[in-house]
Amino acid sequence: MIVRCTLLRNPITGEQEERSHWLSVGRNYVVLAIDASFGEGIYYRMIGDDLGGGPGLYDSRQFEVVDSAIPTMWIVRGTPDGSVEFGPPEWVEPGFWEAYFDGEATAREQFASRSAEIMRAAASG
Repeated sequence: MIVRCTLLRNPITGEQEERSHWLSVGRNYVVLAIDASFGEGIYYRMIGDDLGGGPGLYDSRQFEVVDSAIPTMWIVRGTPDGSVEFGPPEWVEPGFWEAYFDGEATAREQFASRSAEIMRAAASG
């Protein structure tokens, strides 16, 4: 799935912004996973412009869908609060993102492998 950034929103206030260190208006991004949180909205997990950073969650209202093809390895996991996560099986397991951001090697390797697979599939269209 590929989306194009159409506007920038402050992640705290929700107000529109002119600049961001993370995203660029007009640029396309590959969606690596989707988090639809009950009462909070829909967020795309992607690599933003700060390539030294890890994957971030970005409000879906900032984007338009350019290519709606969903990666074949994605699955859906529901949570007790009614939220749903779409992504590779390893990534939707409870605790995966905490392990990733804590620097755990297995989670980092799973992220690197699956994100490369998703990026290759998006590039081949």
